[in-house]
Formats: sequence, structure tokens, C-alpha cells
Amino acid sequence: MTDRRTSSNRNPARTSGRRVVIVLVVSLVLAAVVGAAALSRSQFMTSRRALVEGWRAPGPPPTAQPAEDRLLAILKSARAYALQGEPGKAEAIYREALAQFPSTQALYLGYADFLMAEHRVGEGYAQYEKALAVGPRSAEVEFQAGVSAGLASRPDRAVEHFAAAQALEPGSAEVALRLGQAQMKVGEDDAARATLVRALKLDEDRAIAWGMLAEISLRQNNAAMALQHVEKARRLEPASLAWRLIEARAHRRGNDPRRALEVLAGIDEGDRLNEAVVRVMAECYGMLSRPADAAALYARASDASPGTPGLAMEAASWFERAGDAEAARRYAARAADLGDPRGTQLLERLSAGG
Repeated sequence: MTDRRTSSNRNPARTSGRRVVIVLVVSLVLAAVVGAAALSRSQFMTSRRALVEGWRAPGPPPTAQPAEDRLLAILKSARAYALQGEPGKAEAIYREALAQFPSTQALYLGYADFLMAEHRVGEGYAQYEKALAVGPRSAEVEFQAGVSAGLASRPDRAVEHFAAAQALEPGSAEVALRLGQAQMKVGEDDAARATLVRALKLDEDRAIAWGMLAEISLRQNNAAMALQHVEKARRLEPASLAWRLIEARAHRRGNDPRRALEVLAGIDEGDRLNEAVVRVMAECYGMLSRPADAAALYARASDASPGTPGLAMEAASWFERAGDAEAARRYAARAADLGDPRGTQLLERLSAGG
């Protein structure tokens, strides 16, 4: 069976999902670093000599490429060890192979996938960079490097990779969509808008593109345009909480807090206690001079997540505005106990006021 790494005609839109799933989330993931199992002492010393002294075991010259059957065997063996829960052995295979065949792109790509699966995203991205340096700089490799750069908190590099992928494959809506996302992350909203419009010309049924256009409009204080865009996103994905929340924010920005609350009224209790949802609803209650409702909502959210100091602090602040000093003290104390200095300050202010 031909290994997917050796194929030169891959579509990044089809393959991205598989690799992204390996390293994800929602969004969301990727904070823990899992080290590879230690190599044996002899393997470690061999690797150290190769890195520090430039030593290389006898074998082909640096420009040599392994035969296809040998390359497939190397990749298959490394993946097998990884799947068996022996990442140290898998990594040793990749390193040894790359020391012997440093100009073989498929080895860098295989090693990058392995590192991403181990949640070593920074190291994984470095291997994608090496794969591109070796070449060829295909649209797929640029695309995967962009995904990896984003996960490694390098949105600036993600923009560069996705832009390169788009230049190589201008007909891909997925590439344009990812470029637009990356541009938004680095604050290039005008460029992102143009890119997302291009993505929608290629595939108008991309709800996320409409949603991101709505978000850009909100950033630029254009609530009416945001509502037009998010309406299309909601039509495509009516169950999405994200699009419903953007619509509510647009109504609030347009000074229609009642309509914003109506948009969020139909969500279930679990979603209602989502911190972003609570914030929007509380702001709407505040606009309607209903601080007690905002306080009660934040109190429920804080009780559901008692270890989150920000929720407790917001509950305390809203209770203070509503004139409920006792409840304000209770939640301010919770916030203070969780390390929020604002909780201590509010307690002192409440005590001074009697």
C-alpha cells in the first residue's frame, strides 16, 4: 500500500481534517506538553554526536534518498511504535532515518505528525519548516505548516504559510478560509475580509466564513452589516451557539438589548452559563436597568464553576449595583479566596460602607 506521505497529489482541504483532529480540540487542546520516552543511553549518545559534532554513521551521502520500499518500511515501523504507546522508539526511528537521509521530505513530515500527536506542537512546526526547506514547497505542505504554526501560537507564520498555499492552489476554499482566520488573529481585518469573500465565492455555504465576516463587522462597529452576515451563518448552521452569540452581540451593539436577550432565550441552561453568553446577557440586563437579573445570572454561573474567580467577582459587582450587600460580600469573599484582589477591595469597600 502506498504511504500517504509519498503522494505528491494530495488535496489540503481533504487531508487537513485528519491531522487537525490528531492535535485538537474546541477550541479550543494543546496546553500540556508530553515528553517522548527516553532513549537508551547508547541511542542518546549517538544522537548527541550527530547533533553536536556533525558525526554521521556510515551510509549514503546527504543528498541520497531511500528506496521507496525502505521509506515505506521506516514510516510504517515508526507509526507502529507510536500506536503501541512506545513514542521513544518511534522518535528514535525518525531521528536515525533523518540523520541518514536528511533530504527526504516525507521523513520530516512523518516526524512532524508524530510530534503533533505527542502535543509537542512547537517541535512539530519546526519539522514542517524543515520539510519546506528540503522541498518541494507544495500547497499541501504549506497548508499543514500553517495549521501547525497556528497551533504553536505563531499566527504570523500561519499567515505566511496559508498565503503561500493559496498562491499555489487559488481554487481551494479551505485554504482561503484558513488564511482569513489567521489574518483575523493578527489583526489584519481588512485583508481577512477580502480573503473570506474570496472563500465564499469558491464555496458560499461556508457558515464559518459568514460568521467571521460578521465578527469583523462587529470589530469595526457595523452592527447592521454584522447582522446581515450572521443571518447567513445561522441559516446554514441553525444550532450553532457561536452564531447565535454573534447575533445577540450585534443587537446589543445596535442598542436593542431586548432583541439580544430574545436571541439567547432559547439556549439550554448549560450554554446559558457559558461565560461569553453570561457576559452578553448581563450587559443587556444592565442596559435595561435590571442589575438584579444580571447578578442572579452571574451567581448561577459562579455556583456552577466555583473555581473561576472572574465569575464570582462579576456576581459580587452586580449584587452591589443591585443593592444586595450580603450577596455581594458572599461572592466577593469567594473571589478573594480564589486570588482575585478585586474581591478583597470590594469587601473592604462594603465594610467601610457598613
